[in-house]
Formats: sequence, C-alpha cells, structure tokens
Amino acid sequence: MHKASGLYRDLIVRVAGYSDYFNDLGVDLQNEIIARTAHTSG
Repeated sequence: MHKASGLYRDLIVRVAGYSDYFNDLGVDLQNEIIARTAHTSG
C-alpha cells in the first residue's frame, strides 16, 4: 500500500473491464496504474 493511500479510500479505478477501489488492488497493479497515468510537468 502506498504512503498516501489513506487519503484516497474512496478512489475507484477502471481496471481491465471492471471497477475496483484503488486500495483493494495489489501493490503491483497500483504501481502499474500510477505509471500509466503519471504525468510530468514541463
């Protein structure tokens, strides 16, 4: 579980055709989702 995950208990993400709470996903899948959606500034 990520350090700030307690702040986003109600966050629901769409994963491979279904929706689930981000905190209920495994850490590997959480990291994959973060990597896909992370943006850099500049």
